[in-house]
Amino acid sequence: MGYRSEVKFMFYPERYEHFPVMKLWLDENMPGTTQNQSGYALLERSTYDEGYTPYIFYASYDVKWYEGYTEVGAVMQAIEDFNNLFCGEDATTPCSYEYVRIGEEIEDIEQRFSDNAEFRMHVRREVMVD
Repeated sequence: MGYRSEVKFMFYPERYEHFPVMKLWLDENMPGTTQNQSGYALLERSTYDEGYTPYIFYASYDVKWYEGYTEVGAVMQAIEDFNNLFCGEDATTPCSYEYVRIGEEIEDIEQRFSDNAEFRMHVRREVMVD
């Protein structure tokens, strides 16, 4: 079966007027959202462009997220490219990204953020009793 993770990415602009440029770049450069012949896509994509703080959200649940996998490597390279283009001090359309991966083991949590991130995503562990 293999080790499974939950993976989430969030991208958002510093100012609302930068959202269309960011969205266009992600539309053209973010791999993993195209379904294969059996209907599987590595990432589910959601776009929230209502209100003051629009964002684009990608998620994958119960996935084998191994860095050696070609699709995973392509996604991580796109994140690096996004960071270089949109998250530097001299970016003309400043945007941020956040990345969280939670593995099966309780201590296996990986987080990455751009330098100007607002920390909109966080991990919360809780005990539920039904």
